[in-house]
Amino acid sequence: MKKRKILKSCSLLMLGVLGTLSKAEAMQPKIWEESLFGWFLASRNTVMRWGMRILASELPEDAQHAPRHPGLQCLCISASVGKLEEACFADCLSFIFVAFEANSQLVTVEQSAFRGCSSLSSICLPASVETLGYSCFSRCSSLAHAAFEFGSQLMEIGEYAFSHSGLHSATLPMSVREIGKGCFVQCQSLAFVTFRVGSPLTILRESVFNTSGLQSVTIPASVERIEKECFLYCSPLVDITFAAGSRLMIIKGGAFQGTRDQSIDLPAGVGKLDKGCFSHCLALACFNFVKNSQLRVVGEKAFFRAGLRSMVLPDGVEVLGEWCFMDCLSLTSVSFGVHSRVAQIKKGAFAHSGILNIIIPRGVTILRKQCFASCFSLTFIAFEVASRLEEIEAGAFTGSPQAQVALPPEGEVRSAVRLDQGWQRASLNQTPTGYLLQPSRGSG
Repeated sequence: MKKRKILKSCSLLMLGVLGTLSKAEAMQPKIWEESLFGWFLASRNTVMRWGMRILASELPEDAQHAPRHPGLQCLCISASVGKLEEACFADCLSFIFVAFEANSQLVTVEQSAFRGCSSLSSICLPASVETLGYSCFSRCSSLAHAAFEFGSQLMEIGEYAFSHSGLHSATLPMSVREIGKGCFVQCQSLAFVTFRVGSPLTILRESVFNTSGLQSVTIPASVERIEKECFLYCSPLVDITFAAGSRLMIIKGGAFQGTRDQSIDLPAGVGKLDKGCFSHCLALACFNFVKNSQLRVVGEKAFFRAGLRSMVLPDGVEVLGEWCFMDCLSLTSVSFGVHSRVAQIKKGAFAHSGILNIIIPRGVTILRKQCFASCFSLTFIAFEVASRLEEIEAGAFTGSPQAQVALPPEGEVRSAVRLDQGWQRASLNQTPTGYLLQPSRGSG
């Protein structure tokens, strides 16, 4: 019982003996006697990987990972330590507590320093720390809380730094300029991440929050680019907000794939939605473009199998990628701006969607194959006055049995319209504004 009480208060203790090292001593591996339930090591300004004494028994000379010893439970790191070397405490399964002496000079925590410390439940990093290395707290499955001292100078959080950890939330210091790839990947208990107002972060790297438990996130105004799969399959994520004054320009492939927000307001500066960036967002019913949207490209499968109900595309959109709205079964209405720049409806763009009718912009010259395939509810397709339509590729309306296409008058078409062979121009259905296309008997 006495030992347990001491263990509970070990955050107030200096564990071990701290001596003054000569230059000669600093060059040698240093072994310290065990004190209570942990140990204390200082060797000039670096905590080393070798030569540590645990439970009063020395390790073999070739030992590289002393902390794996099952007796190591608590640690207090001297203020003089400036760097924790690579893997210095990796896989210490019994670690439950780490403290840093006041006025710590620690600057760098190198890669894998605490990787696999599965019993470590919390840590407060000194304000002096500037860099957290690759995978430094990865697989710390019990690590629910990671805090940063007031005035933190942290600038870089390395790739996979907290991956597969048990974090519940994270508030990142305003000084952070770089968050590495996969930093919080598979943190399934991570419900909230807070970026400080005024954050200088410009890029959210690939897979930073991939498959995490995030429920809500506000992306800083400074972020200009969201890399691929950044929030991929964060299925609890129901609130995605872009801070006022957002400078976001690019959203890469799969960035928000599988998230569950019902409504998103896209910042005006975004020029491209890359492949699959909002695919499989089944709850996404409303996607809004703010005034003066700079969007030019809706990439391949950008909204594949999303829950969209309607879509009003900005005038500036020039490219609708293949399969971009495929399998949007709830999508009944799509509108183009008065000055739409879209030149073609690409392969499968609206295939198997719920569209009821649509007016094709005057600038469209080609309807590619399968662009409206298997649209079972599609009844009518019309073209704006002065349409430049030149071609409807074979299979453009395959599997859309109710669809009728009102072609523009021949006088307004640049050249003879080449038709899908499964369709016929029915002179008996000639109208004042053009000709009516309907499926031939037996065609799909």
